[in-house]
Amino acid sequence: MNLLNRLVMISIKFENKHNTQVRIDDILFELPYRIESIIEFLDIIIFHSSPNCSIDPNYMIDDYKKNGQISLYAIRKKDKKILWTMKEVDAMFAEIPEKKGEEDFISKEHYLNYMSKFRNKKLLSVYIGEFRKLIDANNGNIISTMESR
Repeated sequence: MNLLNRLVMISIKFENKHNTQVRIDDILFELPYRIESIIEFLDIIIFHSSPNCSIDPNYMIDDYKKNGQISLYAIRKKDKKILWTMKEVDAMFAEIPEKKGEEDFISKEHYLNYMSKFRNKKLLSVYIGEFRKLIDANNGNIISTMESR
């Protein structure tokens, strides 16, 4: 699958002042908290969403804390079903194996092993506290965890 088939978002527009509603290619998505970032795959959209303590209303912040600080939502595009969530995420980035080169690894063997495991996979790098987690975007399973500094 080539990269252009994976990232297909054409237009994006926030619909309210708290940035909890976003229209992506004429489809409205609504989350309980401020949308900070979005990663789109062909059939899944991942939202990083949490309140901003300095500008969002107290009820939103209280609700976020009460509900376990869920801040990552994977939503199936065709029916807007939440596939999985994750708590206390600080940041997320798409991990695209096809953009990696041998120079990104300590040896050619490590590179080939990585590509055989992850080529054409939907992956995310998720940062939670001092840890970076490699996540399967289809199901939210943690593939690996490493300390980041």
